[in-house]
Amino acid sequence: METKKYYNVADIMELIKISNEFIERNRKVYERLAAGIPTQEILDALIPELFSLYGNYVMQIVQYKTSLSRITLAVLTSSDYGPTAHTPIYRQRQDIAEKYNNQYGADTLIIVEYRYEPVHNPKVHSSVTDMIRKGNVIWEKEENT
Repeated sequence: METKKYYNVADIMELIKISNEFIERNRKVYERLAAGIPTQEILDALIPELFSLYGNYVMQIVQYKTSLSRITLAVLTSSDYGPTAHTPIYRQRQDIAEKYNNQYGADTLIIVEYRYEPVHNPKVHSSVTDMIRKGNVIWEKEENT
């Protein structure tokens, strides 16, 4: 008994359309990358967004180096920043990072949040706290505010 196999054939026109969409999207990303990532311009726009999002919870913003992105920021939060504050902020923070990554390329920006106290306690050592300590403070809350 002979069995026949039937295969679904993809619509070639649909495949061409999808391929062209990817080519166009990648072309735009590569043009931006060739022009260079305007790091300071991104930071100038991003910092006010982070202030607006975190409010009084933000103690410090540090830019540090990783191999994962061109711009890596740590938002160091106050001790009263807990789950009730984190939950609504988390998704909005991800949306902000996604906006810049869509505009300038997938590995442009990573934003992490970390507690202020462990980073500034020299007795605490972890790969994250040590990387953040080596970074550049780009904003710091004034002591009396």
